Amino acid sequence: MSRGEQFICWVVALLVAAAPLPFGSVEPIPAACLQVCLVLTTILWVFMRSRAGLTALPWGDPFLIGGAVLLGYGLLQLTPLPFAVIETLSPAAAAMRRTYSPEPPAWTALSLNPYATWMSCLRLSCFALAAALVRHNSVTRRSRLTIACGLVAGGLFQAGYGLFEFISGRQHIFGYAKTAYMDVATGTFINRNSYAGFLEMAIPMALAVAATRLDGSGDPPSVRAESGASWLSVKRRLASATGRESFGALLMLMAAFLMATALTMSRSRMGIISMAAALGFGGLLLALGRRSRRFAVVSIGVVLVAALFASQIDILPIVDRFAALRGEFGAGFGRLQVWKDATALVAANPIFGTGFGTWEMAFSPFRTDNAQARVDFAHNDYLEFLAEGGAIGVVLLLFAVWLVLRRRSREAGGAPGSRDEITLAAGIGFGAIALHSVTDFHFSIPANAFASAVLAGLFVRRHETETPDDRHSRWPARAVRVATGVVCALVLAGLALAVVPPAMAQARSLVAAPTAGAPASLPADPDSGPIVYTAGSPDDDLCPACRHEPGNATLYFEAATRARLRLVADVGTILKAQREGIVPDPVVRIYLARRIDAATDLAQRGLSLAPISGRGHLETALLRFGRFQLVGLPPRDGVDFEGALTAFDKALRL
Repeated sequence: MSRGEQFICWVVALLVAAAPLPFGSVEPIPAACLQVCLVLTTILWVFMRSRAGLTALPWGDPFLIGGAVLLGYGLLQLTPLPFAVIETLSPAAAAMRRTYSPEPPAWTALSLNPYATWMSCLRLSCFALAAALVRHNSVTRRSRLTIACGLVAGGLFQAGYGLFEFISGRQHIFGYAKTAYMDVATGTFINRNSYAGFLEMAIPMALAVAATRLDGSGDPPSVRAESGASWLSVKRRLASATGRESFGALLMLMAAFLMATALTMSRSRMGIISMAAALGFGGLLLALGRRSRRFAVVSIGVVLVAALFASQIDILPIVDRFAALRGEFGAGFGRLQVWKDATALVAANPIFGTGFGTWEMAFSPFRTDNAQARVDFAHNDYLEFLAEGGAIGVVLLLFAVWLVLRRRSREAGGAPGSRDEITLAAGIGFGAIALHSVTDFHFSIPANAFASAVLAGLFVRRHETETPDDRHSRWPARAVRVATGVVCALVLAGLALAVVPPAMAQARSLVAAPTAGAPASLPADPDSGPIVYTAGSPDDDLCPACRHEPGNATLYFEAATRARLRLVADVGTILKAQREGIVPDPVVRIYLARRIDAATDLAQRGLSLAPISGRGHLETALLRFGRFQLVGLPPRDGVDFEGALTAFDKALRL
């Protein structure tokens, strides 16, 4: 393994271990850091390949082809088209925009929220690159061990930290005091199911490393050459292992047991079922298929020991969790109710879907329950993908999966390293997270999605190093190769820059945004002119983060909320002054009206980007009522009390 490949493997190992630390990297800043690191590592890989006489990227790689196909479809969803074309392709999307948009658009996209679709495309690109990186740089056993140990280290820290917080009762995530899931272990994740999902992927890898430590490398060549000897004789492995190897294997088994215990303490029902099924059935199939009895023995052994341990502790809370399924899949509000309502969403957008990343917004008009609960995910990654991508998206996804499995069967069939424990553990771990995704949203959590991409790359890894073609060493071919490498590096650099704005917007909001509810000082001269919001104005204080992400509707809604809260505080200041006998200047009413108008403009700008937003319509209604009641002036442009009622009606429907 070259130094460059070793460095790439170390970077991947560090990233997969560190990604869960900042709440699973769900916030914009850690998510952007993860994606930028992946893109920069890919640029280094492009440089390495060009120096080695290879093409800039392996254009035939199934992950790159599948990712490019899905990326192209996502870009089609967010491309503006004439409204008449949208009415033909997706009548439901056109009807929603016509109903909820502030003004009927002349051009619009198939996606109900193009910004969310764009961010989903960026994440898809980065994780497809991650899978390709792992696939081509994990040829040697040392490289696979490096990546596997990174995942095990991340899982071990999550297990230890989660159990410490759970047993001690402290229930913090570093300095953050948890407000939910206080009675279970969650590590540095907010959600117990996301925590269990990460452990599901780490446990098989710990077992694989333990089995790899007993690889029988001390056997003579004649013994290792015997048919099946190096894979089937567990007794021979244990007998030939040195004390150091046995101790290392024991440590890995203890780590796997600790992670299994932490998974149990998360009380994630589907997490427990997925891990037990993946290890139990996976190990049984490997043993019956005479592939790796070492891995099968340790897999089934850990399942049995974890079950025995669970039977000796207070298992009643876990039993109660399973008993609660009756409510979720019965008459109460839960996953089943969400899935039933989602069928109407899928039926309304059967071909093109609503756009990647638009589930929460698209699902709101189809809810039939009265529960005051936010449904930001479908709790079924496959149903959510069907709703967002439509039939075309599902077909393209199946095509990408077929490409990956076809390449796996071609390259692994008969290859000497196809029975490698780490490769098999990657398949089992990916199967566990895929099964768990039937009831949760793991592929929407960046840390878990990245770990899944790493497992996919290990499972479909190359079994031999690429060699340059002699024809590529000639001058014309070499010049084309260098030029292609430069173009790829520039495109990847553009991708890295594209994922930065959300982080910059969050940082700007944290640093520069005024405190919600803090009263603004009333101007000495209210007639100095209206407060007007212009995207990108350097002196704007209403939405400083909008300069970095002018297409993000959520930022406009948040800014409108902050402006409304400050207005409420200002009105409170005026009322307090009146109670003290101080009569405010009459022009203050005009100033407040202009402040309300500026906040309304923010909400309207957000609705023009994402019209199917209940929050945006609610902010618009509150601000219009505030202008009508508190200021006593008629709303602008002939919008009267009935207009505010209409906005409230839209907000209630969404």
